[in-house]
Amino acid sequence: MFGHIAIKMIGTPLIHMKRGLPLLLLIICLASVVVVHAQPKLKLPFTLPLDQKRLFLSTKLGWTTYGGDTDNNRLGQWGTYIRDRGHLFGLEAGYRLSNRYEITVGGVIGNYPKIEPDEYVSEAKDTRRFQLISNARIILNPGADVQTYLSAGGNILFGHYYRPQTLKKVFQPGIGVTGGIGLSYMLNRQAFVFIEGSIEATFPDAAADSGDFGRDFGSAGNPNVGGDLSNSDILGFFGAGLRYNLSKEISCTPVRITALNVPNQVNANRVATMIGAANEATQPVEIIWDFGDGRMGVGKVADHRFPGPGVYIVSFSVSNCGGTDTRTARIVVEEPPIQCEKPIIRHISSKRDGWDGVTVSFAPEVEGTLPMEYIWDFGDGNTSIAQFPRYTYPRTGSYNVSLQVRNCGGEDIKTEAIKISPELIRESSCIGLDLKTVHFSQNSAALDEEDMAALRDNVAFLQRCKSVCVQASGYFDYLEASNDLATRRALTVKNFYSQNGIPASRIKAASAGRSFINCENEDQTSGCSRNQRVESSTKQCN
Repeated sequence: MFGHIAIKMIGTPLIHMKRGLPLLLLIICLASVVVVHAQPKLKLPFTLPLDQKRLFLSTKLGWTTYGGDTDNNRLGQWGTYIRDRGHLFGLEAGYRLSNRYEITVGGVIGNYPKIEPDEYVSEAKDTRRFQLISNARIILNPGADVQTYLSAGGNILFGHYYRPQTLKKVFQPGIGVTGGIGLSYMLNRQAFVFIEGSIEATFPDAAADSGDFGRDFGSAGNPNVGGDLSNSDILGFFGAGLRYNLSKEISCTPVRITALNVPNQVNANRVATMIGAANEATQPVEIIWDFGDGRMGVGKVADHRFPGPGVYIVSFSVSNCGGTDTRTARIVVEEPPIQCEKPIIRHISSKRDGWDGVTVSFAPEVEGTLPMEYIWDFGDGNTSIAQFPRYTYPRTGSYNVSLQVRNCGGEDIKTEAIKISPELIRESSCIGLDLKTVHFSQNSAALDEEDMAALRDNVAFLQRCKSVCVQASGYFDYLEASNDLATRRALTVKNFYSQNGIPASRIKAASAGRSFINCENEDQTSGCSRNQRVESSTKQCN
């Protein structure tokens, strides 16, 4: 199969190279690659369970070839290379370490092809050959019906040679390295047939070619002497054989993927549900998802939220004692559509500043997606685009105040009536007016200097209007605790009034709950100060 080369191993010149070796090696390698890629893409586990590791025996028959420097063959004598061959028989024992790796030890016995005579070297007839060979083997495509393998190891050759002067037979062992390639076909789980080829470099060469004529008779400096000039020989083998597994393998039905359902596209803020299915196989079966974003999952059904837009390759793998099957799918994750809630105006809160009832502050309560656009119509032809406007009416009367709020989701309009009547306010002995409002820090019920100044103005008003009582209503915003905080804020204001001369009988304090005023222009991390407040309003005492 190979042809052979004679090489310089220990400081001696290259004598012969048989050109068939590179060509045949190339053909074998190319054929092996084709076979490997033609097999099903089934990946097996690297390590087998203990009861699936097994011993095996192999027997083989074939031809052995010789490549050295005593046969006097020249490079052009192709017929001689093809014609000259001997027979060989071998036995081998091996142990399967995993689905990919094996170790073997065995022996071969056979004959070399005869060595051609010349005027200096007598014809050496077929010579008995016996070798011990140990190899490590790697299977390139484990799990396939037709498997390709490579082997490498060492050998010991037991031979003799004859001294030409005395013709005395001398025992001469040799050692060397070996390498090979082969194809095996699985008949069933126990039996395989195979073909393989190998080459062995053996030295000293006297163990192989029964003569050391270059040392004992020839001369490297005399080109007319065809003596044995190198100290190594190249031996080859090509043949076929049968392999039988001694350890019984547990019956295993390989797992196979029967379906894979992955959505083609999904929004980045949505959970993608992926479903895989497999055949009825030997348990246990391991199921693994690789979502292509560095995260993994298990189980036949996987729910996964991808980190951002992009194209991801999702891998679904199932494994059992019979191997691993894998399928992939492509999923496109897109930017989520903008979610925009239409504005809803809950209430237009208005409060008259001071005691004349002419200047009014507006604080609308609006829900919806920010940002928002505010358009006020104060009912007298004047408008504003502020969120919290203050407007002074030039004259008394009733006005329909209209607020229009717009955002990306649409718009909402609300109209409320307001009456501006300073005379009526003065005649009603201050009843119904809202006093100044104080604001608190987030999660706090403590007054600062600005708050206390506002409350002193309220105290002055209450001291003038002795017929009215005051209601302190506390509020909290969405970042704060609960009604308890709003109640403590209201009690803080009540205590301030009491400490400054307002009878406790004229003061009531309570929580008014959560406030929904939007604070678009404020830092949302610290809450909305307009919602963290206490309002003081007047009413007729009972």
